[in-house]
Amino acid sequence: MTLRTKLDQWCEAMIEAGWLAALIVAPMFFNVFSSRVFEPDKISLIRSIALVMLLGWVVKVANGGMLWLPPYGQENGAPAGGEEGTPDASSRWQMIWRNPFFLPVALLVTAYLLSNLFSLARFVSWFGSYQRLQGTYSFLSYVIIATLTAAHLRRPDQLRRLQHTIIITSLAISIYGVIQHYDLDPLPWGGDVTNRIAANAGNAIFLA
Repeated sequence: MTLRTKLDQWCEAMIEAGWLAALIVAPMFFNVFSSRVFEPDKISLIRSIALVMLLGWVVKVANGGMLWLPPYGQENGAPAGGEEGTPDASSRWQMIWRNPFFLPVALLVTAYLLSNLFSLARFVSWFGSYQRLQGTYSFLSYVIIATLTAAHLRRPDQLRRLQHTIIITSLAISIYGVIQHYDLDPLPWGGDVTNRIAANAGNAIFLA
């Protein structure tokens, strides 16, 4: 049976809180007092969430926790390649390697890092432009959040929380879009948001 310490459980809870926060922050947050309102502000928070999740994972691994949790049920004693049902190191790496997204994501990360290394403007390549912040740092933040979610999303209750977060967040954004359409939005937007609603996304095409 796979034994997890209290610290492991706290770190895994921190990681789950991170991906749930990302699902809320990325679509919903905007700041009318900033120069760009939407994208840079969202990405700054996503970067911070990714760093907190990465810190939780590093602490868990340093404490002897698993890099990648086994499938649901195997962690409770089902045979998975090691003694008493505990996956050994080789079987854990096989679980990661067999993931169909592993190779393409690894190649894409390598391409980003190489392009940043040989870029003529490495600072901009890493941090992104002032207007959008879509650089290598932001891309790696997305990869960290997605990878740690794939490594820890196992239990049915976790899946339900994920689904409920997506549904509730989408509902809130939809309601705000309806408010904009009927010209009930108290915020002073520069363009017409009654016929081409932008809601929390900043652009109507993101809501389509």
